[in-house]
Amino acid sequence: MRFGALVAASGLMALLIFAVAYSDRSPIAGRAVAGDCRTTFDVPSDGKAPGEKFTVLPAARHAATGATPVTMADITRGAGFLDEWDTMIVITPGMTPHRLNELTHVMDTCWENLPDGSYDEDVPTTAYYLYLLNGKPLRAAAWLFPTDNELDFQRTSTQTVHPDTVLTPDQPPGIKPQLRVTSAN
Repeated sequence: MRFGALVAASGLMALLIFAVAYSDRSPIAGRAVAGDCRTTFDVPSDGKAPGEKFTVLPAARHAATGATPVTMADITRGAGFLDEWDTMIVITPGMTPHRLNELTHVMDTCWENLPDGSYDEDVPTTAYYLYLLNGKPLRAAAWLFPTDNELDFQRTSTQTVHPDTVLTPDQPPGIKPQLRVTSAN
């Protein structure tokens, strides 16, 4: 009888641990656990050595002051990112590893140092544009949420961008120029 109670208690404990680990409120929900990771990607390191920071904002700012639509590939080339990429994910504060996995279709990468969900609208918080090729994270470009809006993906709730995504300059009076998604392919 004691053995049966011990087995039942052990089974319940295992079920409880599983439920907590994979609940939506768990910090590890949807995240590959250390043994499941083929790779680990530290988002703030941007996939390169420290000091080699990459930004697309000056190129986006320049294109936003123009009159003709551009593609996201035009922006990355203008920023000096000449590597081939096929997907860009807009990472905003509070994005969970689970949601990032859904957007990237990458399940064997552990995402480190994603921006947490706490921010004050008066104090910008670091966010990222994550570039991938065939599901492999290449690099990330930091930007400040919500103030760096040269690439205005918030208005359209765009989270996944491709090289051929067309962006149109928008220059309303009194507001800094922005690029808005015209077509997402």
